[in-house]
Amino acid sequence: MPLKKVAVSLIPSGGGERGPYATVSDAEGHFQIDHVQPGDYFVALERNGFVSTRRRSRTYSAASFSVAAGQDVTGLLFRMLPAGVIQGKVLDEDGDALPGVEGVAAAATGQNAVSGGQTNDLGEYRISGLPGGEYVVMAQSGQPPALINLKPEEPRVYAPTFYPGTTDRRQATRIQVHPGDEVGANFSLVSTPTFSVRGSVSGLKPQNGSQPGPATVARSTPTSAGRARRRDPW
Repeated sequence: MPLKKVAVSLIPSGGGERGPYATVSDAEGHFQIDHVQPGDYFVALERNGFVSTRRRSRTYSAASFSVAAGQDVTGLLFRMLPAGVIQGKVLDEDGDALPGVEGVAAAATGQNAVSGGQTNDLGEYRISGLPGGEYVVMAQSGQPPALINLKPEEPRVYAPTFYPGTTDRRQATRIQVHPGDEVGANFSLVSTPTFSVRGSVSGLKPQNGSQPGPATVARSTPTSAGRARRRDPW
């Protein structure tokens, strides 16, 4: 089916002062971009409800194409896949909605994440624009501990939590998303006690005769190999 209202952009390969050039497809899915400077380009396609892509044409095998002076490039044909959606609610331990929590999805075999923004007043989130595949979903609260403590003497915070309710990505349930699907995933955040780490830093040595600057101390989680890994839960 022809797709109208697709934002079509020509992105110059290798940068430079050319472009980018942009237009919108008509009701028949046709587009035309005039006055394009000679050079190499690739095409970016964007439309709500479909997977945004920078892809090759089904007519031209190369990922990019060249425009020569005075040349008309015609017959380009592109296809877009309907995007998948993961939506649901994030709740607290009592089953009440948690507003202001960020819902994030990442491919089950990768690190690149897609944010769905913060939950609304009903605790609802929606992550759209997803290509088909398997995903893990995480929710994390940006609220300071004081806002969620039930007992001041036992400070607790909401830990980044993976669907269906675990802080360990390895135990997360994978969600299968097909093109055009809308999949539901409701889950509760896990609370955890907070701890304080205090100490001092000494023995800083100046480099190149300059005075040492302030020291930065960061927390990290050790792996089984004894090395520190990334601090984010992915």
